[in-house]
Amino acid sequence: MSTLFAYDGWVIISNLGGEIKNAQKNLPRAVTIGIFIVLLAYMGVSFGVFSSLPGKEIVSLGDHAPFHIMQEAFGSLGGRLMDIGVMISVIGTLNSKILSFPRVVFEMADHGQLPFSSFFHTLGKKSKTPNYATAFEIRRIIGCF
Repeated sequence: MSTLFAYDGWVIISNLGGEIKNAQKNLPRAVTIGIFIVLLAYMGVSFGVFSSLPGKEIVSLGDHAPFHIMQEAFGSLGGRLMDIGVMISVIGTLNSKILSFPRVVFEMADHGQLPFSSFFHTLGKKSKTPNYATAFEIRRIIGCF
């Protein structure tokens, strides 16, 4: 499940295009390079798993095969490092959700496409951010858990 949640970050980045300097140039570059790095990482993990364990053991370990390999290679520190890597990935995606989802609500409110559009289209006086849209989306994101 955490892997699917991490992939969601690539879908969300396009919502922030309006806030990126020179988005027509930098956004495709960032997405392409980022996907390439993630692809190499997943291919590396898959290659490591399949070259380290026989097929029957991979099947018996299931989702825990990479953790088992890391623990065998690096002891309990390896398993912890793997957990930390997954947590960083999930937190990064959560960060992008918190940044981008309120902007979608704010833009929909700008076009009058939501109930209480004037409420969700309000910017904070000091921060100039869509505070009500952000609070609404954080509550919705947390409700997913």
